[in-house]
Amino acid sequence: MSTLNHPRLADVLREKREDANPPLSQTQVGLALAEAGIRPNTQPQISKLEKGYVNFRDVWPDPEHRLRILQIYGFTHNELSTLDEQHDLGIGPYLLPRGGMPTRAAEGNKVDHVGTVSAGTGGSGVLVQPKAISVPDWIAAQFDLAFVFAANVSGDSMTCEDVAKSIPEGSIVFFHRPNEKMQPKATDIVYVHLQAEDVEVLKVFQPDRGHTVLTSYNRTAKPILVDEANPGIVQGIYLGLEAKGPRAR
Repeated sequence: MSTLNHPRLADVLREKREDANPPLSQTQVGLALAEAGIRPNTQPQISKLEKGYVNFRDVWPDPEHRLRILQIYGFTHNELSTLDEQHDLGIGPYLLPRGGMPTRAAEGNKVDHVGTVSAGTGGSGVLVQPKAISVPDWIAAQFDLAFVFAANVSGDSMTCEDVAKSIPEGSIVFFHRPNEKMQPKATDIVYVHLQAEDVEVLKVFQPDRGHTVLTSYNRTAKPILVDEANPGIVQGIYLGLEAKGPRAR
């Protein structure tokens, strides 16, 4: 049986830790939680979690803390996505980037630049080792930078005749990860991870009953239907850009 096929999250966690290479003890998990500033951080609490005596979401109500704990156990990004679906962990919006990078606070007025996001027809987002870049002053003044990240635009599906509205290829775009204070709304521009293709796309968010349509400013680009057969996760809500591309003004 695959580790993820256990019906109880407690059994999944215990087996994942016991199968870790190098070996991972409950004490080491507790120490790692302490180093990450997550409470409670004691080994007995981890033991209760792995025995199913406590509820994961009740003990750690912050979804970013739950994500960090699962990363300490060594789950990959794809495994985290599966766990989130199977056990309703509420960590989906925080799975950024694809490689399972731990969430961390921004340094000063800098945020993570995670690579490229596809605004093309058939292109794909390219993930790189995250680097820190400065944000515009207006973003730093209005938003908690711990939730902000940046990416470069690849492709022209978000360009149109209205230059003020366009997002040119090559632009550096800034996003806010969904949280309790900010959720995607209809017509928002969003950064979406398409799970079947394992790619990030930049599109206009158009939710409907039972599905979501992702559209583009460029009318030649076909819309993308997101539903149970083609799942996607909104990982960022567009804040603004620094235009660098050939159509920058």
